[in-house]
Amino acid sequence: MARTVGRNLAAPLLFLNFAMYLVVMGFASWNLNKYINGQTHYP
Repeated sequence: MARTVGRNLAAPLLFLNFAMYLVVMGFASWNLNKYINGQTHYP
């Protein structure tokens, strides 16, 4: 029974992990793009 619970829980956690990865990579690439273009508003 423990294996069934683990397998049933693994798929949503893998999807959540992938979604969080996409959000973080999107934010990082957006920040890097702004930094390369010189639009950071940092003195």
